[in-house]
Amino acid sequence: MKIRRVQAAARYPRELCVRYACFALLAAATSAQGQFIQIVHHRPTVPVTIHHPPTAGVTLDGKKVAFGPMPSGCPQQFADSLMQEFVRRGVTVVNRAELDTILAEHHFQLSAAVDPSTAVALGKILGPSLMVFITVSRCDAVKREPLRQDQAIGAPMNISRTEAHFLASVHVVDLATGRELIVQTAKADPHRDNTSQTGMPEYPGEYELQDVAVKAAIAQTQRLFFPWSETREVSFMNGKECNLRQAYDVLRTGDAAEVLKISQANVDLCKSDPKPAHQSDAWYNLGVSYLLVNDYDQALTALMQAERLHGDPAIVETISETRRAKAAAEASAKHEDTAASDRAADAAKERAREAATTKAMLTNDYIVKLVKGGLPADIIVKTIAAQPAKFSLLPDDLIMLKQSGVPDSVIAAMLDKR
Repeated sequence: MKIRRVQAAARYPRELCVRYACFALLAAATSAQGQFIQIVHHRPTVPVTIHHPPTAGVTLDGKKVAFGPMPSGCPQQFADSLMQEFVRRGVTVVNRAELDTILAEHHFQLSAAVDPSTAVALGKILGPSLMVFITVSRCDAVKREPLRQDQAIGAPMNISRTEAHFLASVHVVDLATGRELIVQTAKADPHRDNTSQTGMPEYPGEYELQDVAVKAAIAQTQRLFFPWSETREVSFMNGKECNLRQAYDVLRTGDAAEVLKISQANVDLCKSDPKPAHQSDAWYNLGVSYLLVNDYDQALTALMQAERLHGDPAIVETISETRRAKAAAEASAKHEDTAASDRAADAAKERAREAATTKAMLTNDYIVKLVKGGLPADIIVKTIAAQPAKFSLLPDDLIMLKQSGVPDSVIAAMLDKR
C-alpha cells in the first residue's frame, strides 16, 4: 500500500478507485492548502510455485555424462558438486579413472575445443554420452574498504563488506555427433556486510562467502539439464465481481489446473457485467492462469483481451513477461529439435557407411565365387589384403574352402587377415 499527497484538483474515476480500493480522505490539517491523502492498494498478490523445463532443452534420457579434465581447487569443487547432482538425479557419470584410461589407450586429447572426430570416436567407446567441459576464470573473495553510512537518527553506521566472485563457462558436447550443444556462463557475485555504530566490525568470512558463490553458480548450471521450480509473488485479482475471489483462494493452495478451470468460468460469468474493468479483471486472471500452466499462446490471447477492455501498466508488463517466457520456451524447443535432427541425420549417415562397408566386405562365399569365376590366386590374395573382410575359418570352414577349390595361397591369405 502506498500513501501519497496529491492536489485536490486531481480527479479519479470512481470505478478505478473501487477496483484498486482507493480512498480519498480530507486532511483537516492541510485543507487550507487544498490537499488530501490518497491511499492506494495495489493489485493483490499470491505466492505461486512455477515449474520450468531445463533451459538448454537437452535430454539426458539414456545418456551418460563425462567431465573433461580440470585443475584442482575451485574448478574441481564446482565439477564435483555438479557430478553429485547428476548422480542424485539418476544420471550415469563416467568414472574419471575409467575415462583417463580410455584417453590414454586411444591417445585422445580433450579440451573445450574438442575435435568432432575425436568426440565421435570417444562416443563409440562410451555409448550415448555428453561431455561437459568447465573453465573457471574467476573464483575469489575480497575485503573492501570500510564504508560509512549516515543515519537519520544516531551515529553513522560503519560497514565492513566482503565480496565473492565466481565466473565459469560450461561447454557441453554431444559425443554422438561431435557437436557443441551448450555454451553457458555461470556467474555469481554475492556480498555480505557486518555493521556497527560503535567502531569498525570484523569482515565477513571470505571462504564461507566464496562457497556461497560457487553454490549459486552450480544452481544456475543445474537448470540447464534439469527441471526447476521457483516461488514468485503473482498478481491476481480477488474482487467479488465475477467470482474472482474463488479463483484467488484456490491459487493460494497451488492448484493451477483448478484455477484455470475456475478462471475460464469467471470470464463467461463476467460477459454480462456492464463494467469493462470487471471483464478486464476476469480476462487478466485467465491469462495469468494460462501462464502458470505454460500455455503461452492462450495466455497472450486472454491478456491482450484484458488490455483492450481496460489497459493498465500491470497488464502490459504481464504481456511482456509472457512474450519473454514464450520466446525462451520456443528457443529451447528449437534447440532440442535441431539437436534431435542432427542426431538422426548422423545416425543415418553411420548406417549408410556401415551398410556400404558390409557390402564391400569379403566373406568365405565371396572368395569361393572369385575362385569359381576363374580369377587368378595372386589377384585374389591382393584383394584380400586390400579390402575389409569377415571370414569364418573354423576347421569345417577350411575343409569347405578346400573342397570348393580355393588354392592354399588364398586360404593362407585369409588366415593372415584375421
